[in-house]
Amino acid sequence: MSDNFLESNFGGDIAVNREIQTFIQTLATSKALRFGLAGYTGKFPEMAASGMITKAQYFSQGLEGTYTNDPRIMYGFYKYFSSVFGYTLAADGAAIQKFAHQVGDYFHAQAPQGVSELVNALTRFLIDNARLGYRLDLTTYALTLQHSTEQERFFEFFNVYFDVTLSANDNFESVWEVCRHFALQIGVPKGYDMVWRNLTQFIHSWVDSHKARLPDIRAIAEQEQTESALKVLYLELLLKICQEGTLSIEEIIDWLDQEHTQERALHLLSAQPVVEPQLRQRLLDKLIGLQVATEQKTQRLRLYLKMLEDSAAAPPTFKTQLIKEIRAHFYDLEIMDLSVSLRLLGGCTAEPEARYGILEEVLQGEQFKPEYLANSMDIFFIFNKEVKLFFRFIRAACLQMLSAQNVQKAMEGPIHMYQSEMLQDFERETILLCIDSEGHCRWLGQDLLFSEFALEKPASLTYDIAQLDILQQYKLVISLLNQFRPINHTVPIVLRLLDSPSEIIRELITCKLEELIPAYRYEVIEQVKNALADTHPQKASLLARLEEVWAELTDILEKKRAIKELDPLLAETAQIRTYNRAKTGVSRQIAKKARKEHRGISSMVKHTQVARGAGTVMPDGTVSPMISHSVSYSLPRTIFITPERNDYEMRLLFSTNWDKDFEEWQQTILSSGSI
Repeated sequence: MSDNFLESNFGGDIAVNREIQTFIQTLATSKALRFGLAGYTGKFPEMAASGMITKAQYFSQGLEGTYTNDPRIMYGFYKYFSSVFGYTLAADGAAIQKFAHQVGDYFHAQAPQGVSELVNALTRFLIDNARLGYRLDLTTYALTLQHSTEQERFFEFFNVYFDVTLSANDNFESVWEVCRHFALQIGVPKGYDMVWRNLTQFIHSWVDSHKARLPDIRAIAEQEQTESALKVLYLELLLKICQEGTLSIEEIIDWLDQEHTQERALHLLSAQPVVEPQLRQRLLDKLIGLQVATEQKTQRLRLYLKMLEDSAAAPPTFKTQLIKEIRAHFYDLEIMDLSVSLRLLGGCTAEPEARYGILEEVLQGEQFKPEYLANSMDIFFIFNKEVKLFFRFIRAACLQMLSAQNVQKAMEGPIHMYQSEMLQDFERETILLCIDSEGHCRWLGQDLLFSEFALEKPASLTYDIAQLDILQQYKLVISLLNQFRPINHTVPIVLRLLDSPSEIIRELITCKLEELIPAYRYEVIEQVKNALADTHPQKASLLARLEEVWAELTDILEKKRAIKELDPLLAETAQIRTYNRAKTGVSRQIAKKARKEHRGISSMVKHTQVARGAGTVMPDGTVSPMISHSVSYSLPRTIFITPERNDYEMRLLFSTNWDKDFEEWQQTILSSGSI
């Protein structure tokens, strides 16, 4: 078969076509589809003037030039490479795709940039012209493709098919047969499925081009289907029919009366608003008490939530009925997994208080599962951005599960959203959680505060804690200044309250810092020096008291050393020496093995000689003296505390209820006259 059809449409001995031939030869010689834009614009002026040479969207440095999908350029690729690979265009879809991939492989080995774009554009060009000039039956070829065995060719062809068919005005029934085949091959959509999205867009555009046949198309769309993928496909077609006004809302509501049409009615009503109040009330009356299959109950919930969003101006009684039905869904024992239902509940944007109440009931109910936490948080609070509701929920979750760790794992998504968008509100609620009466909640609050905001950078806390009332400040000081959090995190935050108008708060801070000195030694004083400006009015007096406590402690320690009291932090006892020897032995064995296997840090070091008198012998024979360093540091008490004692003290701090303590502290503050 000759190429007269292509030659008559895209060939001809004109300047731009001759330039295209030279352009293709240049690309083929360099085996690259990207090029320097400035150089090629000057070299091919006719193509540049016609807009065929342009800047690529993705490119490497110096290779920013590309070409458009102009049919004349695609014909140029075909003309050049048909002689290279011995191919002639014919009514054979498989041969066309094979040829396009041969061209792509020619370039891919050396310069893969732009190859996929070329393969897709060349396939589209040849498929379209094989259809027009050589009577290629796209329907017949499409029905032969199998997704399971030819996945790449399958998607490549159907992308071309949807594009070509929209401009071809083919028979509706034959195109619909291809859509059915495509849907059966790819299966039901999974989440946000881009392939199904493209198919849906094509169906809507295809119906737009056949509006004269809407009654016939409706008859096709209403056909009963048993395959899940076909059900989804036909529902999309029905939805388009509804949008065109051929199928009314009243008719769809009546479909709820028939068992075989309930499923499609629920889907269609969930996808479009029911605006008229009378229709909305009629729909709700139909739904109340309606018996549906278990697998359709989630879809019914979707419809309830859609109605709740669309009924902002509806009477309160209508909303109350809706919320009652939504709540009943979560108490249905036939629904074994509420994960999807919780995500739907979270995606709704109406009546946050009522929906939070339902969520809290689920949390405290018998059907609750730990994995529901992530389903609730990721969607509900990200979309609604109700910070106070969010913290009410995580507090309730913490009390229900008695585990701050599990709650924090489920909060990873919401944390980053709040940190970037609603930082101060999130910090305020985090601070309030740090001073909660329940120990698990205090632990969760401190984990959030230090892991997200103050880790190594306590100054990054933007919320002004001086806005807290006196009792809240009192709670915060006691809650944060403990030996279970690094003091370089806690002390800089608490010292902000030295400007508190209450003398009792300032005195409390001083006393708590004094209590930390036996555990953290002089580091407490260093933290105060670094955190407070020299001009701060409280700095001198605070440091004087801490220095006095430190001097007393130092004197006691010196006396203990003199009498050789068995303090593992002050005198190396037999026990600590045994421990150190064992630890050193293990460390040496590990290091020896690493050196032998040449891995770890030993793989990065170079052997050298050490000169007598402490120095390194350089390659030229000179000696570089070593620099001496003296390091003095103090170890906190928590390093040497026994695990049993540490766990006991942590439980006292983070597992107990502080309600009685709060009452005592409030009385202390009241008696001081600070409130």
